[in-house]
Amino acid sequence: SVIFVLTRNPICKMRLEQSRTKGFYWIGGGEESVSTGSGVIISPDGYIVTNNHVIEDAEKFTISLADNREYKASLVGTDPSTDLALLKISA
Repeated sequence: SVIFVLTRNPICKMRLEQSRTKGFYWIGGGEESVSTGSGVIISPDGYIVTNNHVIEDAEKFTISLADNREYKASLVGTDPSTDLALLKISA
């Protein structure tokens, strides 16, 4: 089955500001970068192949099936030289 992969990676966007009363201080906070791609379920026990560039630097993975079911996935491994990654869902 072809699936939809959604990845999330926390990023921090802060900047240094200056005020007459406070001096220098940091403002801003954490945000989240989102990436999407596709993959293929390659086994009945939930292994999924996708592209490494889709999941690169991500910390959270959500898999959506054609029937709108969603699963959290874990990263099993990557091979940047072939641009492949292996994820696993518990189905």
